Amino acid sequence: MNSASAISHWNEIRTAASVAKLGTVSAASSQLNVHRATITRHIDSLETSLGVRLFLRHRSGYTATKIGQELLRIAETTSMQVERVKRMVESEIAGHLGTITISTVETLSPLLLQLIGDLKANHSGLSISIILTDEILKLEKGEADAVLRIGPKPTDPDNVVIFVRKLEVGFFAPLSMGSDWGIEDLPDGCVAGASDNAPSVPYLNWLEKNIPSKSIGMRSSSIPVLWDLVRTGKAVGFLPRELADPALLTEVCATQDSWQEDIWFVTHVDMHRSTQIQEVVRLLKSRLRENGFTLGSGLR
Repeated sequence: MNSASAISHWNEIRTAASVAKLGTVSAASSQLNVHRATITRHIDSLETSLGVRLFLRHRSGYTATKIGQELLRIAETTSMQVERVKRMVESEIAGHLGTITISTVETLSPLLLQLIGDLKANHSGLSISIILTDEILKLEKGEADAVLRIGPKPTDPDNVVIFVRKLEVGFFAPLSMGSDWGIEDLPDGCVAGASDNAPSVPYLNWLEKNIPSKSIGMRSSSIPVLWDLVRTGKAVGFLPRELADPALLTEVCATQDSWQEDIWFVTHVDMHRSTQIQEVVRLLKSRLRENGFTLGSGLR
């Protein structure tokens, strides 16, 4: 089936995808608000056009063949992309930025909040949706319009990746603990470490391998919580340098290159030239020029 034929068969494809997802003609009929005979006719027509069987019919319903399952995947992706284009067109017609969905991890939420503050200050009518998750969202399926990521550079060829900055961390202790000890003889229970369900980051992985377990007295699945324990002098542990107060904290040992992480701004190539994303990129670059894109700016 060529692209022109696929467009002309879109109703049939959407119908077949609904049956593949729901498993019965009656359920698809209710979802699409069309007669059951129309559902059956669409499936028969599409199978005839493709020359393959999309479903195995049985008394309890329809089961999608391998090709039918692939058709469902393509239809769902196409539907999300059509909705994305529709939103973009509606926004352009209305003369404003419309809606944008940005995702990040909890660690970078202070940075994202700065960007959102800039966006709202410049575009009060903009609607913003924030997703905090450690999962890698599928931008090609419209799960987010942009992502602020930390870690290795994303390699998906369909994404546009912009380097933002490095996140430099150090291993800090409260000055009140004195200085007559080192990594080898940390006091028992003084270190803040990650719990089993915490995100995997290089410096916390190093901590688990190099710090005696008896020295780790506090654990959390939230990296910002671990940072805050160190920042406020309640524990020894890792903290971004920009958050460390030299009047309260001292570095226990020299920083290692393997602890450092890169921050990236990622969009799908199809969305990168949209008005919304270009405005986010403009404001991001402005922040970077002014050296104002820091975690400390997000603290209250």
